Amino acid sequence: MQLTNYRIELKVTAPTWVLAAALVIMSTAFSFCTAQVVNGYAKVTGLSGATLSLSSVNETADSFENGEKVMLIQMQDNVIGSNITNANTFGTIAGIGSAGNYEFLTISTHTEVSGLPNTITFTSAPTRTYTFTVNSSVQIVSLRRLGAPNFSTTSAMTALAWNGDIGGVVAIEVLGTLTLNHSINANYTGFRGGAKSVNDGTLTCLNSVYFASMTGYGYKGEGIHKNTNVNFTNARGKIANGGGGGLTHNSGGGGGGNVSTGGTGGIGWQCTVANTGHGLGGQTLMPYYSQNRIFMGGGGGGGQMNNSVATNGGNGGGIVYIKANQIVTSNVCTTPISITAQGQTSANSGNDGSGGAGAAGAVVVYANSFVFSSACPVTFSANGGTGGSVGNGGIHGAGGGGGQGAVIFLASVPTSNFTTQTLNGAAGCNNSAVPCTSFSGTSPEPNNSGVMMLIPLGVSFVDFSAEAIDRNVLLRWSTASEINSDYFTIERSLDGENFAVIAQVQAAGSSQNLLDYEFVDVNAFVPIMQFYYRVKEVDFDGKIMYTELRLVQMNQQQSNHVVVFPNPFSEVLNVFIPQKSINDQTQIFLMDELNRVIETYSVQHEMNSLMLGGLSKGIYFISVVDGGRLVETVRVVK
Repeated sequence: MQLTNYRIELKVTAPTWVLAAALVIMSTAFSFCTAQVVNGYAKVTGLSGATLSLSSVNETADSFENGEKVMLIQMQDNVIGSNITNANTFGTIAGIGSAGNYEFLTISTHTEVSGLPNTITFTSAPTRTYTFTVNSSVQIVSLRRLGAPNFSTTSAMTALAWNGDIGGVVAIEVLGTLTLNHSINANYTGFRGGAKSVNDGTLTCLNSVYFASMTGYGYKGEGIHKNTNVNFTNARGKIANGGGGGLTHNSGGGGGGNVSTGGTGGIGWQCTVANTGHGLGGQTLMPYYSQNRIFMGGGGGGGQMNNSVATNGGNGGGIVYIKANQIVTSNVCTTPISITAQGQTSANSGNDGSGGAGAAGAVVVYANSFVFSSACPVTFSANGGTGGSVGNGGIHGAGGGGGQGAVIFLASVPTSNFTTQTLNGAAGCNNSAVPCTSFSGTSPEPNNSGVMMLIPLGVSFVDFSAEAIDRNVLLRWSTASEINSDYFTIERSLDGENFAVIAQVQAAGSSQNLLDYEFVDVNAFVPIMQFYYRVKEVDFDGKIMYTELRLVQMNQQQSNHVVVFPNPFSEVLNVFIPQKSINDQTQIFLMDELNRVIETYSVQHEMNSLMLGGLSKGIYFISVVDGGRLVETVRVVK
């Protein structure tokens, strides 16, 4: 499927480095001024069966509790292997190992020390491989469950910045409909940029040093290889997708890499093509992406200096993971809506080397459908940062552009009122000429290579319905095609969160024709009044796919009871009252947990919709009173 991409170009007369600096300030202000961290994080120090040992726990925004889900993800691994000789192959990925592996697991039990978890046991053992060496890092991130089952954002969201052990990821799940009123980002929260060098004016132009512990060279950017060797911290060689530092003399740092390669840094002061001194760009990770493997953007390398005006490399973008049944926007937009994991533009230097830009991270969206209004379109982007420019008339080393990241759709793809883009970061300018006459490097790979539809091929659902018939529920679903499909399970829930399997139906195995299935849940409404349903398809190889949720209430026209739905609710609570209980004295009372009346409503019809979006979360009671006689009281949860 070809996704439509739009790009707006502005014609400006200001120098490139001035414009880049302004964009850094503006993007930082808009991305972070109101965004809130919503997840909990912890470093995983060991794994035995289904049990993790933890350290560096951060529960400031969310805690790890029994019954909740977490993302288990390998951030770094020993991927460069024996590529540690002083050559341009230094830091090249020898094997991806477990880097990027991730999955979602449910907490069964946990233990705590001083109020923070130190071990967690899952309901089942992880299925992916995770490694624990000096060159590895693994973390868990709480999968923040929002809504009951629907949720409308109340503020922008972001990730805790990666600190070498935890952070970099924002992960949320909404069982029903997610309404986007605000943006969600992991901008600049990924792998960290390398620091600029200390002042060193004794160096001459050369290309021959790929790693060193010499602080007169720019520091390498961070990437998916966790570097613990002090001899590898500086000089021009990349380290996996982390950009190399500026070598000599006043040369620029290389840009970080992700889906595309980072750009090379700019040439040093009075250096030649044979001895540029620039840092190399971080390596591409495109060949390693899959449904269960994603990466943060690599950090840019630091610039080299001797006049105290070099700059650091930019940070890479982190990871945004969003799972929802449906994602929508309203017909009114107060601010532009975007889901982003941008790489950081590095700051501009004077007559020294500039830092390389950070590569973009990854945006992963797992939703069954999208409804974006034309008044409130959505932008999905993972763009590399722009390399820092030089504010001096003589040619010094600008920073290399950051590589593009990934925008991944795992279940379906939006069809209208959206934009997707994964753009390579622009090169920095090696001098202050207008127009610029000398640039650093940018990625050789084409823009938008990182827009991916990693959608399983197993089953293509085209319809799923659930209908109340007397006290039974008729479930019907159809598939347009099936590949490797084994069976379907019908799952039922009282709250839209905790499901139980009630039946299994054999699948076709392989089909390219429209197939219809049905199942009757007999006496479903004895004595319960409503249920949520979904169908899960299971492949022969264990892969699974779900339909959307369906809420079914008992046929209210045949009910002699007050029926209140949905329960739990978020915005609207519907109250059905039997006709025999309605007269000019019938009223609905909304009460809090202490039986204090919050609001009274007059009853005119059988179906009454109460707009309760402003209520705080908690337990409430709906009482229907007929002329002073209590008809029925129902407990509800928001």
